[in-house]
Amino acid sequence: MEYVDADTSPVRVWYATPLGTSERALAVPLADEIDASHMWDKEKAAMLGHEPCADNSLTHSGGSSRLDIYIVYPVTGLDFGGRDGNLQRTDPQTAEVSTANGVTTLDGPGDNNCNGASHVIVNGGLDFEHLKSTTAHELFHAFQFSFRNSELPDHNWWSEASATWAKDLVYPKQNFEQEYLANYRSAVAGPEGPLDNNMGQAAYGAYIWAFYLDQVSGDPTGTAIGTLWKASETVAPIKAMTALPGWLDRFKEFALWNWKYKSGTKVEDWTGLGDRSICVNRDDLQQVDLVVSNSKAVPGADDVEGDITIEGLATGCSTGHYSIDVTNVGAGHHEGPGHHEGDGLVECGVGGGVWAVGGVYFPNDPDAPNRDIAAFDIVTTPGHEWVQMTVTHPTTDAPYTWSVMPVFRGTFSFTTNNAVRPWTIKAVADDPSQHIVINATCSLMEGG
Repeated sequence: MEYVDADTSPVRVWYATPLGTSERALAVPLADEIDASHMWDKEKAAMLGHEPCADNSLTHSGGSSRLDIYIVYPVTGLDFGGRDGNLQRTDPQTAEVSTANGVTTLDGPGDNNCNGASHVIVNGGLDFEHLKSTTAHELFHAFQFSFRNSELPDHNWWSEASATWAKDLVYPKQNFEQEYLANYRSAVAGPEGPLDNNMGQAAYGAYIWAFYLDQVSGDPTGTAIGTLWKASETVAPIKAMTALPGWLDRFKEFALWNWKYKSGTKVEDWTGLGDRSICVNRDDLQQVDLVVSNSKAVPGADDVEGDITIEGLATGCSTGHYSIDVTNVGAGHHEGPGHHEGDGLVECGVGGGVWAVGGVYFPNDPDAPNRDIAAFDIVTTPGHEWVQMTVTHPTTDAPYTWSVMPVFRGTFSFTTNNAVRPWTIKAVADDPSQHIVINATCSLMEGG
């Protein structure tokens, strides 16, 4: 084998000379690409200045302190300078053997007590775009090995997830990393596996967690990922993540971001709610998607368990809002003058151009506790417009009705917005003894 050194990056790219001059014609562009893409510098910045450990102190070092990258093929493998290996990978869970795009092998302790030196093997059979993406992935593994305890089994999933994220770090427009999402997200309805899942290729698809952390960090260099690698020198990565400030809110938001919702969809946080009432008519409901996440990082907490009970009620939703302003004029002395406002049931219906609106009101107004308006009704039948109010504890006009009709020298105006939900209405009624203004948001809407 012969090699090509990159001009600015401490990398040496090896190729097999018996395979012909085409191999050098592949190694030279790869070395140039590592420099041109600033692959080394980008990954070094993300990993807080850490660099792959130098291997001069090892018996098999590739002849220099540079990181050695070998271009090999699945059928030929690697056998050079005491280093041997191939691109065959065995899944530890299923024992299934497959051909890898690349492999990074830990060789032993690095110089100056650096955690572990390594070398990289990449598949020369890949097209060049995938070859350079694979190199970015495998190079990031070499950076990872510079952190203590990075080779422990509980680090494996984070190793693959963050190395897959490194493809986006170096080549944000390629999007090759997205190919692994199918292995992370379930293809059928049901819960996803845990974040630190090592089954199959799920760990590669978990790059989406690293991508999320990078996006919300505000630092485009990716130091959020390196910070977690630093914290993972003493604890498992998943434990380091649960110690992040705002972990519960972050993981909850991450779960929401993984849900493909349509633009304009209303999103609500139901954390801690014992129940939630939804008014179909008012909310113009089409579908409810429930996104549930389990942020516990303890053994046995991998699954989300429990039942959700849904109850459909025939009664209207008591979530309307209305305000009533009453002013006595002239010789009027009706009960309930002043401002009344609260939430409650407001039933609105329209048919044939005629509206009927009614509401129930028990606010216990502290300014007039014995003169509250208990209910109101509005009818817009032409020529017989009607506003009726009932007082809870009248002292003079025990429950009265007030009809606005031309014969009583009354005037009446009524406006509505029923183009969107919930509907809103406004009624203004006057006669010689009283002025009434009612603004309401409907909680039950029929017709129109």
